[in-house]
Amino acid sequence: MSAFASVDIKTINTAGVLAFESSTVMETLKTNMASTSADVANDALKVVKSLAEGVADQWIEPYLVELLPFILDNLAAPKTAVAAEEAGNAILHKSNSHSVRIITSALYESFSSMKWQTKKGALVLFGDLAQHHPIVVQRNLPEMINRLILMASDVKKEVKEQTRVAFGKITSTITNVDIIPIIPRVVAAYMDPAKLTENALDALVGTTFINDVDLPTLGLLVPILTRGMRERLVAIKRRSALVIGNMCKLVNDPRTAAEFYPILKPVLERGIEEIAVEEVRKVCEHSLETLHRVAGEAQVLSDAVFSHADLVNSINKSLTKNGVADAAKFAKLVDFAAKGAHFLVMGDNRDNDEWTEALVPYLKAILSTEEKVNAVAAEVIAEGTAALSATKADIEDEEEDLCNATFSLAYGTRVLLHQTPFKVKIGRRYGLVGANGAGKSTLMRAIAGGNLAGFPTHLVTVYVECEIIGEKADMTVLEYIMTDPKVIANGASEEKVRAMLTDMGFGVSRTAAAIEAGVGTLSGGWRMKLALSRAMLLNPDMLLLDEPTNHLDQFAVKWLTDYVKNLKTCTCLLVSHDTKFLDAVCTNIMHYENLKLKRYLGNLSDFVKQKPEARAYYELSSDNVAFSFPEPGPLEGVKSLTKAVLRTKNVYFQYPTAPLPQLIDVSIQCSLASRVAVVGVNGAGKSTLVKLMVGELEADQGLIERHPNLRVAYVAQHAFAHIEEHLEKTPVEYIMWRYRGGVDKEMAKKDANTMTEEELKALRAKAKEEKNGVVEELLNRRTGKREHEYEVIWEGQNRENSWHTRTELKEMGYEKMVNQKDEQIAMESMLGQRKLTTGEIQKHFDGFGLEPQFAQHTRMNALSGGQKVKVVLGAGLWNLPHIVILDEPTNFLDRDSLGALATAIKEFKGGLFMISHNAEFYEALCPEKWILESGRLTVMGAEWMEEVEKARKKAEKLAKRTLDYDQKEEKKDALGNTIVEAKEEVKEVNRADRKRLMKIRKDMVKNGEDTYEIDQQLGIE
Repeated sequence: MSAFASVDIKTINTAGVLAFESSTVMETLKTNMASTSADVANDALKVVKSLAEGVADQWIEPYLVELLPFILDNLAAPKTAVAAEEAGNAILHKSNSHSVRIITSALYESFSSMKWQTKKGALVLFGDLAQHHPIVVQRNLPEMINRLILMASDVKKEVKEQTRVAFGKITSTITNVDIIPIIPRVVAAYMDPAKLTENALDALVGTTFINDVDLPTLGLLVPILTRGMRERLVAIKRRSALVIGNMCKLVNDPRTAAEFYPILKPVLERGIEEIAVEEVRKVCEHSLETLHRVAGEAQVLSDAVFSHADLVNSINKSLTKNGVADAAKFAKLVDFAAKGAHFLVMGDNRDNDEWTEALVPYLKAILSTEEKVNAVAAEVIAEGTAALSATKADIEDEEEDLCNATFSLAYGTRVLLHQTPFKVKIGRRYGLVGANGAGKSTLMRAIAGGNLAGFPTHLVTVYVECEIIGEKADMTVLEYIMTDPKVIANGASEEKVRAMLTDMGFGVSRTAAAIEAGVGTLSGGWRMKLALSRAMLLNPDMLLLDEPTNHLDQFAVKWLTDYVKNLKTCTCLLVSHDTKFLDAVCTNIMHYENLKLKRYLGNLSDFVKQKPEARAYYELSSDNVAFSFPEPGPLEGVKSLTKAVLRTKNVYFQYPTAPLPQLIDVSIQCSLASRVAVVGVNGAGKSTLVKLMVGELEADQGLIERHPNLRVAYVAQHAFAHIEEHLEKTPVEYIMWRYRGGVDKEMAKKDANTMTEEELKALRAKAKEEKNGVVEELLNRRTGKREHEYEVIWEGQNRENSWHTRTELKEMGYEKMVNQKDEQIAMESMLGQRKLTTGEIQKHFDGFGLEPQFAQHTRMNALSGGQKVKVVLGAGLWNLPHIVILDEPTNFLDRDSLGALATAIKEFKGGLFMISHNAEFYEALCPEKWILESGRLTVMGAEWMEEVEKARKKAEKLAKRTLDYDQKEEKKDALGNTIVEAKEEVKEVNRADRKRLMKIRKDMVKNGEDTYEIDQQLGIE
């Protein structure tokens, strides 16, 4: 064999492929490599290596690949292993990228060898493919990963270790930076699935996917996700289904995800059928819907573009047209060129240079002139790209760009936008439209914070939102702006700042906030005006307005509308649920659609014409979202819905630093039938009135009365204040914390129920002077003759407990302690109806449109503004309130949620009053209005309750006269016989009882109480 070992490579290069084909070199090499003689086999292996390294042209490659199985067999013999590995590496180095699949087929066969050395050697070459052809390895990664997963279970430790090495090499070709950090954990899970699958899935769930999810990414992750769906633990199944859905949303080409459709569809369907936990089933359903949608898009794309066969036909047709008589002779070249062009088609690539590069080198070998080459290439490119996504003309292209970028955006583990174009023009006003949680505010913050790649860093962007005070609450309005670093850097003088504040309305009237007022005392409306003043002083290139009309009265909204419309060189990006405002100011709409921002020309009305399903942004009713308030339950002694359960009489209140009182001689009442809108300009005292009624503030003068067992839910104007100290909790965890122990910890903070140290000292001094004891605690409550009585525990051990009426305790100075006891008992009456379990709390949140994904599995700091409002609403109403008080409830809620809230208010069985500037919202719900102006309150529309009560009484009396109460439904026994029942005797009120009831009625009339029930007993019409 020594003579054969010195094959003349120069002769082979000269003779070419036909001479090599007719020689006996291939048969001799195969025979010698199969020889039992190590020397003979090694000589043959050296010849193979020399052929791979010495033959210049690519025609030798098919013959070398044909020898691979013989080379791999020699890896098992220690004496030939080195030469075999060198020959194999030489073939890999010589190979063309299009032959990789042929090479891997040979390697896969060796994976099944009975000899572990052959398996190990094949794995070595398998891993080396990543070095020689990384791009092709990426395209073939799904099958390669699956083959390695099978090898990971081999019993031989040397094979397992080489499998781990091969995993590392081929996964190094993955370029998705989102998953690169977790690749080692995924590979470890494939090597030891029983122990490490859950760990890898945890890493996946915690990964924020920003970049395109491509074929290599799916190839690596799909096997572990399908295994996760087969695990016994429901938590692992949920994580797997969630990641499947998230990745399908982010595929760069739907056809990529469609390749895995046959694998993922069955496991998700099985999860929907077999998983017992409803919330996890919904996650599976949602992911399956996404998978179906992507598969459908892939089908549309596949139908719309050229296939590989179409491209072959196109090239052949053009060749014939340009003088090639027999194009079939060049079938291999045409097929090869078509494959390269088809890759561009699948990537939706219209780049002319790349198409030219894919076609021209092969056309040159067929056509005689450069002119003909270019003509054929142009025809094929035109035909092949015709069905790709057309670049639509932009009617605004003549205007100057402010920004033209493409970016992705995520918040926590949620992807909000994926590779979306963001093109805005100078002077235009763009309304951002999307559902709660779409990422509107997050996008604005990212722009303002300079966190978007491609966004011009030299532009001045100012972000304006509602919550602006922070640690500067003790500053005056003027100081707040004058100490702002950006205002200082902009060189604004105090004179200019004062002029701007005056233009905004500060200090111009009695009800206006003063320029020297503390910002901590400003109402929500004045806080927003302050934020807008600061923004305007910075002369921004882009003004980012996040819910700017929240807390603004109609006059301030009109001013803001005019100001924004007059901005000619400043681009505005607006988020608002005020549809009238968006209609008035917007020149364009940017709509969140499938993780993209799609631009529409015109205002919101024009947008709805183009996209009719978006009409929900106008209507306060929607089939997409449903809210429902819980049943409040009965109140002791309250038989009529119109009976007052909360009232104020002649109340005065003035903040310590305010020059004038906020409330003057205010008297109002609220019943279980109340639907009241509290109306007034910013700073009129609306929120102050509400805080007095719920006990957050104490009146300076006057009386505030409430039913002892009344439960009240209060959602403050700055609603997020309720949860700002608990943002690391999920909504479910927050409710568990807030109500654990049978006490609402938020309401327990109220000033009106908290005794100060000064009050306690005064009580002790009074008790000492009057030689009375000091009340340590109120233990129990009972119903007395005329009012409730409370069991008192006295300080010290020498005095027994005693019972005292509410009036006596109030006179002694213990009204706050009495109120606390009443609230405790009111809460205890609710405990039997509520269980602090995850399932019960989730059922409650379902009534506010908060899905399990957000209620149970998302921390509140990752929720959108609208979702946080739903949390606050749900948490406030967990105690089954009889009265609900909403301060600016429409802030942050989208139109779907507003419609759902309106429906819930209409159907609520308790009383409700709200503060709102949104007349469209409150006028449809509240027939009664409390109008606050200059500290004084005027009640309008209260007569509706009187009419309701009169109509109810009249109907009940008529029913009593006309209905035959003795007429019972006919009952029959099992044989069909009529059962005759004895009639119940109607007992008349005897003389003694009548006298007693008349006395009670007289007292009730004197006290102005409703006597309807007692009139029924006495037979009084």
